[in-house]
Amino acid sequence: MTSISPVSLQRRFQFMLVAVLAVFLTACGGDPEESESYINYMGQDTSIEGKAGVLLTSMGLPETYEFGFFDRYLHHIFDVAFPWYAKWIIMRDSGIVLRDPQSLFASEEFKPTTLVDCYGKSSNAQGTPYTELAVEWKPPRQEGGAGHFLLPQKNGHVDIIEKVAVKMVALDYAKMPGKVMPTRKQQLAIDKEVARLLAQEFPGIPFETAFSFYPNSIEAAVSKLLAAGVETIVVTDVFPAYSSLEQLDSLFVLIAETVNDRAKLVFTPNIGAFPSFRKAYTQLARDEVAALPESSRNLIILTRHGMPEMKGEAYPLFAPVHAQGMTRDMTEALKGTDSKIVVADTDFAEDDDDPDNLRLAATEAIAMGISEGYDHIIMVLVDFLTENTDSIFASRYESLGEYGFAYEGEVPYTEQDRPYRTTMTQGKTTIIVAGTPVGEPYRNHLAQGIFDAMATVLREQEWPQVTNSLTSQ
Repeated sequence: MTSISPVSLQRRFQFMLVAVLAVFLTACGGDPEESESYINYMGQDTSIEGKAGVLLTSMGLPETYEFGFFDRYLHHIFDVAFPWYAKWIIMRDSGIVLRDPQSLFASEEFKPTTLVDCYGKSSNAQGTPYTELAVEWKPPRQEGGAGHFLLPQKNGHVDIIEKVAVKMVALDYAKMPGKVMPTRKQQLAIDKEVARLLAQEFPGIPFETAFSFYPNSIEAAVSKLLAAGVETIVVTDVFPAYSSLEQLDSLFVLIAETVNDRAKLVFTPNIGAFPSFRKAYTQLARDEVAALPESSRNLIILTRHGMPEMKGEAYPLFAPVHAQGMTRDMTEALKGTDSKIVVADTDFAEDDDDPDNLRLAATEAIAMGISEGYDHIIMVLVDFLTENTDSIFASRYESLGEYGFAYEGEVPYTEQDRPYRTTMTQGKTTIIVAGTPVGEPYRNHLAQGIFDAMATVLREQEWPQVTNSLTSQ
């Protein structure tokens, strides 16, 4: 089995709840075609009634670290994914979880120099450093995992959420220039271009944006649309392939509850179904290949985050249209070059999660490229529109950790209006992480694809194929 970096082990710990969903959902879920949310989405009445307005949602990863965001996000996964009889086991508050930023992934007890809590603080409310208090060492739950210290004073937070949050503040945000994540700034630039395209074809149409993990943001956007007299709200989310976990059973439900029948709702096709959107990624790959010698033999890895197989989850129906369309587009864009294209996942495709080897893991794709002697391996992160904690940290550590990838200091991402690139060499092969399609000209393609999803509904046109289910035909 491929070795896994410490950050990858922490990442797996972060999403262990998702990995075991298959067990629970076998009992309480059904196939995607049988789930009510999937049927409602695929069978919705997409006609416009009265005055239309548009709502564009994105996750809303904060620029500077906020525990509240990560607390809401992980609670969301628990609440949507797990039945009640699992929550009481997993969602425990045993005390204040503490970790040493210099030894985040230690599996054996040690004497810490500093201990940080989920708010990034190293002392309690009275100003006493946590290292001077009676803390307990808690060993990892799995071999090779990371342990943590615990101050046995309940604080109303779930232990495993705190543990992940400390890693986010002590590693991910701490290593960014200025401790700032560029995700929001990059997304807002896309939103601005979408607004321009909407105003150009649909002058005067009300348009609002919202962050999906900030309920007040959703409420404020909906209130503005209703105040503008909107009778049909057209909703687009920026994930290329919808899932039950993120959209159908959560975000879309929240929006519907917020609207509360005060307007009609239409949820657009997912943007990954549109060639105009996918063009941003094909352009990014084409630019990378164009900079290489004509004789270069290249392996292009269209890298996704991935999701575990589980009943009741619609992602396996939505994802193939995006991946297959991307592969076709990329093949055409790279015609005339010596380039092979594969689709691989960073999560849930390794041996433990994929015992039947049904999915290609990013680590497996890279190992294949190296063993087959490719001159260049180019990873294009096709699940994300912007650079974020996943693209900057998780995908690189999980895919390249065994080859020695690590940030020795601050993340060298200073030109944040461009994709974040990483290059490293393994034998004769140069590995390039091309990043996400940030800035021009890629931003214009992303915005065009988002606009096309909205316009399909606003023009009351026939939808493109969005899933590989017969229901969508």
